[in-house]
Amino acid sequence: FDVSGVDQTVINHVDSGGFTVDVTNPFGVAVTGTLQVSGNGFPPISKSFQVSADSASTTSVIFSGAELQEFLGKSNVTVSGSGVASAPLAVTIMPGQQMTLDTKLDLSLSLGG
Repeated sequence: FDVSGVDQTVINHVDSGGFTVDVTNPFGVAVTGTLQVSGNGFPPISKSFQVSADSASTTSVIFSGAELQEFLGKSNVTVSGSGVASAPLAVTIMPGQQMTLDTKLDLSLSLGG
């Protein structure tokens, strides 16, 4: 995850933010998981998330300004995750099916003074 180009002036003004995750879920399963941001020079940051059983949904993983300032501007930042899926009935998975998570980073900045 390349955030090395984020300027220090921007980093200094970050109040909060997080990952917005658009999910495509062909399995009809709910997922409870953990997202972890790690890299050199800062302790790993772990956050919980949930994905609904809907075929398409959006979830947010929120970070404080201090947490974001830990990794913004750094190189070799890794974002990883794991989760447990659950469904009320058995699920059949066909070749080629996959759950996709399209992730973007949103930031809230303080400007002015």
